[in-house]
Amino acid sequence: MVLFLQLKNAFLTFTIFSNVCYACMLQYCHYVAGLVGIGLSRLFAVSRLEDPSVGANTKLSNSMGLFLQKTNIIRDYLEDVKQGRHFWPRQVAASVQA
Repeated sequence: MVLFLQLKNAFLTFTIFSNVCYACMLQYCHYVAGLVGIGLSRLFAVSRLEDPSVGANTKLSNSMGLFLQKTNIIRDYLEDVKQGRHFWPRQVAASVQA
């Protein structure tokens, strides 16, 4: 939990681009959305709304959670920039610049 709070605070204090590494961003996304994906997949499997294999596939469930969290970050990009928050690590920005 302490690591999650440290990552959260780091993400909320960004300047132009984050000094947090890409792996740290993925870990943050895992805590805020990946674990939700895993929990919901297991819940759907136990309730028989999904096949039991869905609940057992934590890699896929986590991956979907990360995808959704990154989508949220992209969706809110302009609003975040206007409020001085930037959630993309410098190494991601550098990888897409010419």
